[in-house]
Amino acid sequence: MTRQLRLAYGIQTDVGRKRERNQDNVTSNVPEEADVLEERGALFVVCDGMGGHAAGEVAAELGVRTIREVYFASQGQDVITSIAQAVKAANDAIYTLARNHTEYSGMGTTCVTLVILGGRAYIVNIGDSRLYHYAKPRGSAEAGVRENAPIVKGTTPLAGTAPLVNSEAPVPVVDTADVSTDPVVDRDEFTLVQVSVDHSLVHRLVELGQLDPEEAKVHPHRNFIYRSLGGPPPIEVDTFVRTLQPGDRMLLNSDGLNSMIEDDAIQGVLASAADPGAAAQQLIDLANEAGGHDNITTIVIDISGYLPLPEHPTALNNM
Repeated sequence: MTRQLRLAYGIQTDVGRKRERNQDNVTSNVPEEADVLEERGALFVVCDGMGGHAAGEVAAELGVRTIREVYFASQGQDVITSIAQAVKAANDAIYTLARNHTEYSGMGTTCVTLVILGGRAYIVNIGDSRLYHYAKPRGSAEAGVRENAPIVKGTTPLAGTAPLVNSEAPVPVVDTADVSTDPVVDRDEFTLVQVSVDHSLVHRLVELGQLDPEEAKVHPHRNFIYRSLGGPPPIEVDTFVRTLQPGDRMLLNSDGLNSMIEDDAIQGVLASAADPGAAAQQLIDLANEAGGHDNITTIVIDISGYLPLPEHPTALNNM
């Protein structure tokens, strides 16, 4: 029986209608070598740079490049630890460059990183770039809550979060040897869930009950974030694990998308666009039509098959 990860994805990035430079950066790596794909999975990263003239571009580019290189060079570690160490390495690289070159002083970047492996999505985020999961509701056991234990030294999630819940339900297996074409997906029962957490002032105020969600949308400090890559180590990140099913869609994006359009509009595109590349472009178009106040980056990923979790015993080590 042949079982393999099967997915399709589309990536778009756009400067928007108000900015002169695009300080977003994006990378993907779906290894062509079957053994590498089986061992490390598929990687997707979105970084949204911040800083003075060109500095944000440098931070975002250095962030995605370092994460990609360090993740695929890591060996003998569980997936979340490997991603977190790659993100930590990106922070150290950005911080060191800024300290050694005054023209880059104060630069930084948000980051959301996704690895798809063994029927699960492994996510690390810092800042306010987002990851959405568009799928049938999984129930509380599949809520993708944040892990409570440290990931690597100096890299921990938010204090006081709930323990990670791992579902005991078996992960369905897709036998791609007998599948000639991808099945038609009925997304009528799908819902959109924001998995990542915005490390922004307004989101924190909403969590504390000090600000209404509608007020947060127009708050004068809505763009202020309290975590990003580029600060002095150690850093803190949030980690998540989601179980995947064939037909699921994942969306990674910079805040230039969700600051312009509501989640209902995002869900509408993910529900109606048959092709992930078309969906990624339609989301860009909607954000620009709404004003395009920032750079906009989207990655839309469709899951059609995967290696089953039991074939990856190291995937959940130490969790």
